[in-house]
Amino acid sequence: MCIAFPSKWNQEDKDAYIKFFNNALCEFGIEVMLGINDSDAIYNSFLPQRSNKNSLLINYNAGYIEYIVRNNERKKYIKVSSLGSDLVVEILLDECRKDINFQETLEYTSKMSQLDQDIIMSYVKREIRKGVEYSVTFGNYPNLDVNYNLVGELTAYGYTDTCYAEKRKYKFEIDCQIDKYIGSYKEKLENELNMLIEETGIDCDNKIDNVIITGHDSYMPWMCEVVKKVFNTSTIHIDQSGCFAIARGIALFAKQQIKTYKTLIHI
Repeated sequence: MCIAFPSKWNQEDKDAYIKFFNNALCEFGIEVMLGINDSDAIYNSFLPQRSNKNSLLINYNAGYIEYIVRNNERKKYIKVSSLGSDLVVEILLDECRKDINFQETLEYTSKMSQLDQDIIMSYVKREIRKGVEYSVTFGNYPNLDVNYNLVGELTAYGYTDTCYAEKRKYKFEIDCQIDKYIGSYKEKLENELNMLIEETGIDCDNKIDNVIITGHDSYMPWMCEVVKKVFNTSTIHIDQSGCFAIARGIALFAKQQIKTYKTLIHI
């Protein structure tokens, strides 16, 4: 059993996490063999791609971004950002709130479902995220098309003649261009990457040679777009299975540790 910790956890948090797993798994005779930081797992996930060059790993997820810079294999720099892809969903949700039809649907749905509007918005946010992922995955980007009936999802009302007759009353219909609204978000990403260059001392004479974009949302096109703009002379690789990067890194690290242990016991 090998696990990963958020990179900013202190040792006390890590020990408590290991204790939790050990207590849960003791009846099966399993215990945690080792634990490493997320950033180390990500880095080990791309072990074959390391070289004598400056590399930047971008771990792009819904709630956060983790930047890992390796400077000629000697210096490691880690920065965690709050500009995760959920901010894109929040921006789109804020735009929806401004629409009169959306406001009316929200009021009708709240009355019919007896749910607080904040709870309803959490459902709609989930559908917007699914819509964004669908748009990117199936080549519809930047088009976003969401049709969602929460009343129909929570009750049998969605299948009645009354519902079909009043479907617009309880149906959230979102049809827009994602890129139209996320210009400011992309500017923040660009500023953050430029700041990263300054903080790490990676300039024109000592540039980033390789950029690897991984993480659950590595395939989101705006991230690649911004990275290409900032690091236009770098080799850029997008991890097509980014959601497994940490698990892959843990497995590779554990494999190496077991191999080393087996070698040492014979010395």
